[in-house]
Amino acid sequence: MIVFLSLAISYPTLAVAPHIFIDAYNNVLAVAMATAFSFPQAQKVKEYLKVDESKIAVAVAPVEAAKEED
Repeated sequence: MIVFLSLAISYPTLAVAPHIFIDAYNNVLAVAMATAFSFPQAQKVKEYLKVDESKIAVAVAPVEAAKEED
């Protein structure tokens, strides 16, 4: 209960500290994703989220074929 109240009124307590750090990491990671700014942890996430267009085409083809049959 204290965590929720502290987060709602932006009052830092020891119980809220992990949430504050995770939120800050998420904000910095979002900036790194949207810009050329990077750091080692962001680079890992960028590599994980890198999309290969040919893999998408292979995954979508069976779905489109099923739609055409209906």
